[in-house]
Amino acid sequence: MLRKIDNKTVESSQGYIVRVIDIHYAEYSEGSKAAIVEIEGGINESGNVDWSIYRKSLKGWNTPFDDIKMTEDEQKTIVDRISECLKVLGMQHKVVGGVRSQHLTD
Repeated sequence: MLRKIDNKTVESSQGYIVRVIDIHYAEYSEGSKAAIVEIEGGINESGNVDWSIYRKSLKGWNTPFDDIKMTEDEQKTIVDRISECLKVLGMQHKVVGGVRSQHLTD
């Protein structure tokens, strides 16, 4: 079960939390481990904000757990969980490959 804590944070009954840090990053945490994924908002044709989650920007756990390898399955699970939490926050979005900086230069 997902519970909206505030307009930037969602907590899961499975023990993880997703927090939108700012317009460029979301943080996923479980226990004392955390990871960052790039996000970006843009205005669609209707004038609403559509968000992108940059799947490949999720490289692994933040320090001091950066020596623990994050598997592709874990990365997929984390991105899926972030996506579900953004839905709870009312943030229309899509998951895309690449990273934000690559996307802006394409």
